[in-house]
Amino acid sequence: MLGKLIKNDMKNIGKLLLPLNVIVLLMTLVGVALRASGLFDLDNTSSLLAILIMAYSMGMIVIMVVSYFYPIIHYYRNLFSRQGYLTFTLPVSSWSILFSKTLVGFFWYMVTGVVATFSVWAVTGFYRIPRETIAYVNYYFAQELGMNLATFMGWMVVIAISALLWTLMTAYFSITVGQLYAKHKIIASVVVYVAVYTVMQVLITIALIPFIFRSPTQETIVSVALYSTVVFSLIFSPIFYGISGIILKKKVNLD
Repeated sequence: MLGKLIKNDMKNIGKLLLPLNVIVLLMTLVGVALRASGLFDLDNTSSLLAILIMAYSMGMIVIMVVSYFYPIIHYYRNLFSRQGYLTFTLPVSSWSILFSKTLVGFFWYMVTGVVATFSVWAVTGFYRIPRETIAYVNYYFAQELGMNLATFMGWMVVIAISALLWTLMTAYFSITVGQLYAKHKIIASVVVYVAVYTVMQVLITIALIPFIFRSPTQETIVSVALYSTVVFSLIFSPIFYGISGIILKKKVNLD
């Protein structure tokens, strides 16, 4: 039954996010084709280039915002609106329901992130960066941060993945706690989210303070910031998941 639940969630969220990702790929194809045509190397095309860049940027922003909120909206509607009466009558545990929502939401976050990253990389022509420039950047990172460019990019990937999971679980946790209120559930969820986000930022800042005073070098600050972000994300994501699961099992307040 869990497999059917995951399949159903994948289908429901994919109805919107799959077409959006296809649109991003089509935008990428058009952008790469225009770059390859040499159109923008001609005179008097700066205005056209500015318009196309603005259109691409706005399109990406809208798609990213929708892709971020849609799994969260699906979570709320499927569990705490009238749909919840049907969801919680399914022959599966509340933990299975939460696992399915988490797995599918995180999957679509990853897909959207990979597609968006590829699109920006292809459209902007990052693959054309000269080797000399890459070597200079690599030298700068080694001197200033104590790590080469490849290591830094690896950390960025790890942070991005852990941050996506933390963001999703924070949103699910906030909605789950917010639904405990009889009225103004959405407002309560937003308040919880802001409070959790603020506390996390304060904790990360506190973790940085000792290193800033002891060894206030750019290398130390960046390294600690990278490590603490990943550690806090990996610690609090399971905590939020566990609390959400307990609330779903013990107390659900449906509209």
